Amino acid sequence: YYRKFIEQAGDDPALRAELATTYGKIGLLQAELGNWDQAESAQWQAVSLFQRLADETHDIGYRRQKAVCQSNLAAVVAHDGRPAEALALYGEAIERQSQCVAEAADQSECQSELALSLNNLGLLHSELGDTEEAAAAFRRAIELQEFVRAQSPDSVDSLRVLAASYNNLGGLLVEDNAKQAADWYREALECQTRAALIEPTDLRLQSDVALSLNNLAGAQSRLGDLAAAAKSYGRAIEIQRQLVDDAPAHPAYRRDLSVSHNNLGLVRNRQRRSDEAAAAFHEALKILQPLAEDNPEDVDARSSIGGIHNNLGMMLESQGELTAAAEQFALAIRHQTAAFDRARSVVRLRQFLDTHRANLARVLAELERFSETASESPASRDDDAYESFVADLLANYPEIRRPTHASDSP
Repeated sequence: YYRKFIEQAGDDPALRAELATTYGKIGLLQAELGNWDQAESAQWQAVSLFQRLADETHDIGYRRQKAVCQSNLAAVVAHDGRPAEALALYGEAIERQSQCVAEAADQSECQSELALSLNNLGLLHSELGDTEEAAAAFRRAIELQEFVRAQSPDSVDSLRVLAASYNNLGGLLVEDNAKQAADWYREALECQTRAALIEPTDLRLQSDVALSLNNLAGAQSRLGDLAAAAKSYGRAIEIQRQLVDDAPAHPAYRRDLSVSHNNLGLVRNRQRRSDEAAAAFHEALKILQPLAEDNPEDVDARSSIGGIHNNLGMMLESQGELTAAAEQFALAIRHQTAAFDRARSVVRLRQFLDTHRANLARVLAELERFSETASESPASRDDDAYESFVADLLANYPEIRRPTHASDSP
């Protein structure tokens, strides 16, 4: 179909621009569905077509559209674990979009596009551990979008980008200043609730509200208000269940629902409501495991599964179920290793993996099976040697594969 479209377009700039726009939309849709290779291919097609149009016509509008597609492409490349390439693409897009803001008579659209690129750049810096650069990008995006909101208070796209930047800035602060982070999350929730009221049939906007509720609950949990956190997670889960029912083929909605169940499990565990915590963790795994099986290259799904197994292990350890806990930590290592091997430049994946390894070492030491290596630093341990050790350990102690109680099995 697209080859025929290209042939029909010929030298007609309008038709070629329509084709480029279509490729860009296909790229966004494929990314939402988790089809990252197809998303990257489509965005490259869009970038290439808009570049040729810009070179031939010298129309700054085509350069602007190319920058939008470059920014979208950068997000896909970053997800694939290629941060240097993503940073370069964001740099080109932001440079072009900054020129647009300076030159355009109506700056609002250019400011919104620039803000979205800055927001996504901030996410990449955050993934790489560059906290100062991430915060600067988020704050600049908020500044731009607050200006746009003042001009167009009912612009749903602007409200979405502004809320995303508030959420992301809160995510940077939540560990050191949960109270301030909660305030940013409430700002995001206000924007998203308004957007959802403006367009009540847009499922994405409902999803945004649920994600902000999830973030707010995390801050409330850090502040020790566990009842409020559980209530916020419950509200998020209610929205996300409806989204999964309305769009069962949309993997992002299932992934988000899994995250909320996992987080609710953490809160219930802190409240010493162990049965409810275990039920929440197992529900999270039940939702997420099919996604990882359908797409083995999905780094986020693999990493999240590892995190859920780790959380189950921590709960079981606190109950004295050490053998069952060791099983969960071993499963966490397996899944987190699969994620880390796919994206070794992502700092948090290595941190998660080290945590799982340390947890397994600690429990096995308590079981008097690991005293000779428990003192080693996980970060300095050779990966291949350690994985070989874990394989040998599981072979020598088959009981680690069996939970003490059937209810402890994932």
